[in-house]
Amino acid sequence: MADVRNFRSSYLEKVGIKGIEEKKSLEIILKEQPIDLEKLSQFCLRFTIPSAYRNLVWKILLGVLPTCTEAQEFVWQQRQAQFDDLTAVTTLLRRNEAQTEVQEVQHLRMMLLEQNLLPINPDGMLEEKENQHFLAMSRTMDGLCEELPAEIFWMSRNFFLLQKTSAMTPSAAVDLVKAWLQREETDAGALRTHLESMKGFQLLPFQMWFNSCYADILPLSSIERIWDKVIAGSQGILVAVAVAVLLTFRRPVLSLCGIEDVKRYLQLIPEDTGDIIVGEALKIYHKQSGLLGRSRGGSPIDKASQNVPLR
Repeated sequence: MADVRNFRSSYLEKVGIKGIEEKKSLEIILKEQPIDLEKLSQFCLRFTIPSAYRNLVWKILLGVLPTCTEAQEFVWQQRQAQFDDLTAVTTLLRRNEAQTEVQEVQHLRMMLLEQNLLPINPDGMLEEKENQHFLAMSRTMDGLCEELPAEIFWMSRNFFLLQKTSAMTPSAAVDLVKAWLQREETDAGALRTHLESMKGFQLLPFQMWFNSCYADILPLSSIERIWDKVIAGSQGILVAVAVAVLLTFRRPVLSLCGIEDVKRYLQLIPEDTGDIIVGEALKIYHKQSGLLGRSRGGSPIDKASQNVPLR
């Protein structure tokens, strides 16, 4: 029977109908009562989430909605009520300010208020690194999901808090990028040697890339496949993206002599290159899957990505 399924999947992929089997598997997982988070995470780590189900899957994995489908409507009503309260309070606090705030800044204030971290004097609030990461992630979430403001807020808030508790230390991130780059290079490590000569591994913004999950770096058309893996519990995919970026822009990076020039060149990934980078990153990710830990909390890399409820 397994051979029949494998043959059918292989045949469907060859004739351009890849994903039908995966879609059916996801539908079965989502019909379980309650939904098994481990199965759902494993699915997301192995496959790309079908676009029709992505928002729902993200909400469940991020704890915005419960795993019991019968309780989802009630829980969302409470989320909406809390969102309305936070909106009202932050609007009241800004009653003397004439300038209208963009949505992600308002959501930042609301998250800080809800976490008891909203400063009395907001001057400099937008310049703090952690807050900049949230703003980038909120902008990206808004661009990816055609959802109501309340849904964007809760998804952005929970994703940011998940990543804040899961992100690798700077030294661990650099070590992994160097190790994976060495495995992927085919020319005796010329790129790695070049970057080491200019202290590139210490000075390139890997930590910012990882903490913001490449928000405002990768194009919107490409980033959702990376966020599928991160939301499912993998930090390793972020390492794979960094290696893919360096390999994709290998020639221009090798031609640049200063690290500041390299940083400027890599600041924004062109739209037409995003899919190439993500495709290469996913290949690297699956190749290194034995080292990644394929379940939530299953390896030293990913063990912080537990599905702890975010209330």
